[in-house]
Amino acid sequence: MRFWLVLILLLGLGLPRLVQADEIKTLDGVRYACTGIGESKEDPRWEKFPLKLMFTARGTAYVSFVQVQIRDSNQKTVLSADCDAPWLLVDLPAGTYRVKATALKRFTQEATVQVKAGSQTEKVLRFSQISGE
Repeated sequence: MRFWLVLILLLGLGLPRLVQADEIKTLDGVRYACTGIGESKEDPRWEKFPLKLMFTARGTAYVSFVQVQIRDSNQKTVLSADCDAPWLLVDLPAGTYRVKATALKRFTQEATVQVKAGSQTEKVLRFSQISGE
């Protein structure tokens, strides 16, 4: 029991910006949420976010504890956050963004996404180096 408590505390100290699942946060004017676990992924609140990023492993498993950085077309970082769930929803204005996601602090995926007004853009970032069987 003590081992798990120490591990949880150490992880908490190492991830100061970790967002708890299903909690809507705002950072520098950008609203975002980490979700996608169990019934919470059906919450109608998530449909209102223009960008939905989904993190997956090889196979069918999702990946959590992903560090994400999103930059706009001027290379300005608009969001930098750690997500403890397999989906990251972000309230961004229409435009082109570059996403960099790092899982397990060593596997990185990058993608360009086009966010459109009035709809939700979905992008899957697959970490094929991580087994998800």
